[in-house]
Amino acid sequence: MAGFPAPNILDPTQQKGREKRAYADFRRRLRAINAEIQDKVVAQLQPREIAVNGLRAYLLNAEKVYIYELDYPQLRRIDETIAEIIQRIMMQRGEQYDNWFQAYTAEAYQQGAAYAQSSLAVQSAVYSSAYSNIESVLFTPEYQRRIAVVTSRTFNSMEKFSGDLITTTRQILGDTIAQGKSPRWAAQQLKGYLVDTEGDQKKAASRAATIARTELGVSYRSAVMDESQRASESLGLVTKLLWVSALMATTRKTHGEKHGRLFTRAEVTDFYSKRGESVNCRCSQVPTVVDENGEAFVKKVISKMEAQESRWMQSQGIKEKAA
Repeated sequence: MAGFPAPNILDPTQQKGREKRAYADFRRRLRAINAEIQDKVVAQLQPREIAVNGLRAYLLNAEKVYIYELDYPQLRRIDETIAEIIQRIMMQRGEQYDNWFQAYTAEAYQQGAAYAQSSLAVQSAVYSSAYSNIESVLFTPEYQRRIAVVTSRTFNSMEKFSGDLITTTRQILGDTIAQGKSPRWAAQQLKGYLVDTEGDQKKAASRAATIARTELGVSYRSAVMDESQRASESLGLVTKLLWVSALMATTRKTHGEKHGRLFTRAEVTDFYSKRGESVNCRCSQVPTVVDENGEAFVKKVISKMEAQESRWMQSQGIKEKAA
């Protein structure tokens, strides 16, 4: 079919650039959180150092032991300060949304909607007549409702991430005080968690990278599926979703083996609802008009994709299922 968009296995969701920018934004905020906590919490700790041969030092198996003479109200203020800093920086409002990261996922959703619109427009004269450009999609009530669902999901993900940052940061400070560690130790542990990207310690940056990739991918794919469903419901088009995998060395077998195959929206939704399949997923789907038997008109495109999938399976040492 002339004009059918060639699937891009190098970047199926077209989000690599946006993902990179979002991750840089996360990293900048994590560095800001670390700097402010170091200044307002760690630098203010004034422990007493006791002799290394004291009983407490022996029990803790530490070369030096620091005693923090803090009462309950002081400890509560530390906890509140940590929460205030993290919430203010990581849950900052954006110009249009309740959280800055929602702007990224809203853009990804709009890009997915635009891709679906252009794909369906070249496949169906009926669709092209009803929705000749992306603006005719963006200003519909259905689109506004759909993007509200996506940005709400983003906000919930950011709330959970911020909550986890607060919990882990409090734990590091709590361990410092309870175990008699030095403020320098606390500073190193906080930097290792909030700023550093290498080492065995748990990393906030790694979690941020996962959130960026996952949420942008989910937003893009949701828009594609939503617009495909709307075309079916409002215009009577019979459509399926053509699976496009990145076919990378890290691609999961359950994702790669779907490359070049057609699925219903229900099948795709069911797949992503299980076992964290959407986490770090780079796959996408192309809305594809099919005949009354569920067969696509773009057989040459699908044949080429099946050959790509076969080569990938061989490169990964995966045996193909018998026909």
